Amino acid sequence: MNEAMCAGLPVVVSRGVGCVADLVEDGVNGYTPAGGDVDALAAALRVLIDDDALRQRQGQASLTRILKWGYRECLEGIRSALADLDCVIEAEPIVRTKTS
Repeated sequence: MNEAMCAGLPVVVSRGVGCVADLVEDGVNGYTPAGGDVDALAAALRVLIDDDALRQRQGQASLTRILKWGYRECLEGIRSALADLDCVIEAEPIVRTKTS
């Protein structure tokens, strides 16, 4: 998906794909049908195939979005996902001692 966005293309990708929340705004730079919804997938593709101007606008929106994406945004996304976890993991610290 990143490569398509770097090429200035709109994207059509299932909502279940992890990067969707960060990189795709439905109707702005592509479409996010539910996984397994073949009719919604076909409809999204049909819209993009039939409308050159829409395809160009969404492609430009993809390029604009991906050019602002990098390691910092990835790290922030990981931190946010970890903060949203409902579980707490407690572990003993690992102490390494030098042995002779």
